[in-house]
Amino acid sequence: MQKNKTPIKLFVLAFAVMAAVMIYQNLSRRNTIALLVKDNKGTSFLETVGDSLVCVFQDGTACVWDWAGEYAEKGRFKAASERTIVVGPGQLAAVTPTGKKMLEFYTLPSGEKQKELSIGWEDQTVWPRISFDKSAAALVRASPPSASGEQLYEFLTLDLDKDIQGLPVPLSINKKTETFVDFAVDSGHSLYAVGSRDKVGRIAAINLKDGTTLWDRVFDDTKEFCSVVVSPDGQYLLAGNRDGVLYKIDPASGEIIKKVVLLEPGETRPVTNDYSVLNLAFSPNGRFYVATINPPAYVLEAGSDVVVHKLSPANKLVSKIAFSPDGRRIATSDIRASYPIKILKVPQKKSDD
Repeated sequence: MQKNKTPIKLFVLAFAVMAAVMIYQNLSRRNTIALLVKDNKGTSFLETVGDSLVCVFQDGTACVWDWAGEYAEKGRFKAASERTIVVGPGQLAAVTPTGKKMLEFYTLPSGEKQKELSIGWEDQTVWPRISFDKSAAALVRASPPSASGEQLYEFLTLDLDKDIQGLPVPLSINKKTETFVDFAVDSGHSLYAVGSRDKVGRIAAINLKDGTTLWDRVFDDTKEFCSVVVSPDGQYLLAGNRDGVLYKIDPASGEIIKKVVLLEPGETRPVTNDYSVLNLAFSPNGRFYVATINPPAYVLEAGSDVVVHKLSPANKLVSKIAFSPDGRRIATSDIRASYPIKILKVPQKKSDD
């Protein structure tokens, strides 16, 4: 009799496992909302602006959704390019991709063009950046490399009220051994460029007001830095590298304050074998930040740098992330064409309710 009961037990166990999987999938679907823009070209920019979520795709198509209620689409328009910054609650600016480089300004959410500013020459590549509080804007201009591999970068302030550019601060690198891949600016008009030198992580900090280099450091035993943000209070830089490691860095001295390892022991990426920290964003109140090592998104407490949640957006190539205004949801986008914007609920502790 005991032998006959074994298949029944196995069947019951299998049924229970299947039921648990179905319940989990249903709960996941209920906690995940997809915002689909048909035939989109992949996301390059995603940011919360006031009570809205602003997304810019790689072809310059900009979409604005309301974070409240049913995520109603508030506006859709074509910006000059995907290289954009949000200037304030009601304005987005984008760099023109060809010809003389201009910065075009659009009203949010309608997309009405307001003005344009000349910001660079035809052969230059230009990136705009703005501080977390929107008080300081900057431009990064890169000229084409010379035959010897030398490439000139120019870093400068941009006064958005007076439409005046500051004097450019020049810095040359050798493209054969050096790179800059991401940039951030703080409210004090200091700019931080991250990349590598001889395959070792490097960060250069420049005071755009007086044109001085605050520090330019190579961090031994690190791989290339690939992302950087400044904390909302300006007390530290948060830089991610190719090894899945975050570094909290003193913006004044360049000293490492803390090293944060995101990967759990034995955690791997068998498909991509890529451990790059490509996305970083702070919650509006600065209490939490989120980082991705595709595909998971890690939510960390800013004070302790402890991973409080690990989410799975189900996007294999998460390109950008943003917190909702109340910090209870995150939006994740995919760099691949036609993939939706995923809205996920961040699990809340009772003390956070």
